Amino acid sequence: MTQESSRGVHANADASSRWIEPVGKLRYLALAALCIAIDLASKWWAFEVVEMTQRRGDPWPRHEVIPGFFDLVRMENPGAVGGLGGDFPWLLVSLRLAAVAALIFGLLRVARVRWFLLTALALVLGGAVGNLYDNLAFAEESAPGKVRDFLSFDLSGIGIREFPGLVHGGHFNAFNFADACIVCGAISLVLLSFAPAPRASAGPSTPGT
Repeated sequence: MTQESSRGVHANADASSRWIEPVGKLRYLALAALCIAIDLASKWWAFEVVEMTQRRGDPWPRHEVIPGFFDLVRMENPGAVGGLGGDFPWLLVSLRLAAVAALIFGLLRVARVRWFLLTALALVLGGAVGNLYDNLAFAEESAPGKVRDFLSFDLSGIGIREFPGLVHGGHFNAFNFADACIVCGAISLVLLSFAPAPRASAGPSTPGT
């Protein structure tokens, strides 16, 4: 094979990879879209379909699922997980928008062979968009919309009554499916930070004739 032919083969391969790579990322974008769909559907179900009652002294309507352990509630959260950032709602929305842009960029830039990293990014992206939807869809003139939370766990039965930022009076902060996706993706990213970097594989060389 001549050097000109070899260069032509490599050029065609590079051109093909530019098309194949984005197509290969569609499964991860589909995973993010699935997370968004489940999050929005579950929020609609909890807030519009499930019958809840508000007890005296309880700030939120709730529906008991597992007595003494798990309830569905209707809680509107102005901040992030645990109400963090609730005093600066528009700043939080700006950070979410920036995070979504960075996550999409990361999904498109990371090599397809790093499937675990891509899965983690897709989970965080899906969760971020799910909560960002609430901020934008329910926005008022002076403030963004509050995020709908509905999953509530009572941990006092297993001896956990207080944990800074997460558990108060035995109750774990209410959250939603988007929050769960973000946490799972973030934990995966932390675990990946301790993993050895993948070795770059050198492709076979084609000697010229």
